[in-house]
Amino acid sequence: MAFLEIKGNVKESRRVGGLKPLRILSVSVPKTVKKADWGIYFSLIRIGDHNYPAITHLGPPKGFSLTKVVLECTLLTFRKKITTRSVKIKFIEKFREVKRSVNPLAGYWQRIKDRRLAKKYFGL
Repeated sequence: MAFLEIKGNVKESRRVGGLKPLRILSVSVPKTVKKADWGIYFSLIRIGDHNYPAITHLGPPKGFSLTKVVLECTLLTFRKKITTRSVKIKFIEKFREVKRSVNPLAGYWQRIKDRRLAKKYFGL
């Protein structure tokens, strides 16, 4: 059961990675989001008529700046181009807090660990 739901517009959609690239969505952050809500979540992203498993980062961008707030969703199974502008994000479970990365390489390895954990969580 989702404890937080956000409906927003996709600001940017990009593919990252090599052989099996992932789709990352940047979504506008509503003003109702509080600092206590910041974290890394298992979530479901509703695109059109389907829900897709994702890791959602709600907080400062990748832990380097602790001032502005971003909402980025890494879709685990959806790799096509996003044709819709509106998405609905259901936050299922917060699995870690946002923490400042020591360096870019440490942040990269943390994201790899997060993806493995999410795939196990969703049974992928």
